[in-house]
Amino acid sequence: MTALDVMSVFSVVADALTRRALDLVAAKMGDAPRRFTWLALGSQARREAMPSSDLDSAIAWFGRENDDEPSVRTYFDEAATAVTHTLTRCGFRPDEHRVNASDPLFVRSLSSWTREAQSFLEDPTQKKALVLVSARSSTVAPCGG
Repeated sequence: MTALDVMSVFSVVADALTRRALDLVAAKMGDAPRRFTWLALGSQARREAMPSSDLDSAIAWFGRENDDEPSVRTYFDEAATAVTHTLTRCGFRPDEHRVNASDPLFVRSLSSWTREAQSFLEDPTQKKALVLVSARSSTVAPCGG
């Protein structure tokens, strides 16, 4: 196989395992309180991931404007941690700089992501702003009802 083929297959396998981990977490924790999407970021999103690559991820949930209820945030924080733990047990490494859904910075409502993206573009000197505005994403799984 060529290197490009290996990168593509690796990324597809990572996506499939992420979907399965999300299913397992939903079976254990119950349905999510809001529809959401798990975002693959970085090399996985670009289909450039190699077996030595780490996984960058985020969650965006859909709901009312300024929808950041503690119970919603708790569910997604716990779900992200569980999915990340499952993927780690499968041999994947979460990003060492915490660009990962297991970090609350990367778990937000869509309206919060929109506000933050705008602020990062206006002031790129903020913590992790350059990482956030340069990360390319691909939706792994839109979930929930």
